[in-house]
Amino acid sequence: MRYNLLIYLSMLLPACLQGQGFSIDQEIKEDSIRYYANNTNYCPYYVQIQAQIDSVAFGEAHSFVIEAQTKHKRIIAYAKPNKAGKIDYVVSGYFGSPYTKPDSSYIYTLPYAPKTGYRIIQGYKGRFSHKNQYALDFRMPIGTPIHAVRSGVVVRVKDDSDKHGRTMAFAQFGNHIIIYHEDGTLGYYYHISKDGSKVKVGDTVQQKQFIALSGNTGWSTTPHLHFIVKYTSTKGYESLPTWFCTSQKSRTYLKAKHKYLACE
Repeated sequence: MRYNLLIYLSMLLPACLQGQGFSIDQEIKEDSIRYYANNTNYCPYYVQIQAQIDSVAFGEAHSFVIEAQTKHKRIIAYAKPNKAGKIDYVVSGYFGSPYTKPDSSYIYTLPYAPKTGYRIIQGYKGRFSHKNQYALDFRMPIGTPIHAVRSGVVVRVKDDSDKHGRTMAFAQFGNHIIIYHEDGTLGYYYHISKDGSKVKVGDTVQQKQFIALSGNTGWSTTPHLHFIVKYTSTKGYESLPTWFCTSQKSRTYLKAKHKYLACE
């Protein structure tokens, strides 16, 4: 007996996709089931889909890059399966595209005003919370102006939280800004203060532009800025070590326990 599929895939999207400008529409035909993607983000969105019957995969997994500001794009169609059972999908999604190569030679400016300096309290692959990540924590007082390290378009802003704590359970309360760069990388600025964003989703920002006020929200034990550059691969998000310009050197990797002055 054929299974009559009467579900809405958009209701099955995991929490990591909800609120990120991505959704899927379902269209049921006499002999097929068709799916259409919507991407209201200001950058491409990489989607991986695996169909299931009773939580067991059937058919091939599929992946797609949905371009920015795309509505109702057909991405996949299945013949209605003969096997009875509950049909649903496992879906994952990421800002960017795995087919865009990051520019690992790009030199970033520091995320604060020219001629000011702050110390790094946790560097790349730090043991506290940066394991296997090329992330940097800059110690800075709450309310310090944060500047864009690179030009791009704002794809996500969260600044509605005032909570913080010492455990990973507080990570969901971390205010942040994500900026998409022209080479497909993403700059993440975490722990900004409540109502601290000076930009909104869709804004184009320039390198060194004032974008936010630092804070102490989310998984945080002291006021600081957590900064990381990521790119999307076929495995998901991966972090990237980045070069920075400082007043001392035109190109350097930043290290924990060192203080760095921003270039003019």
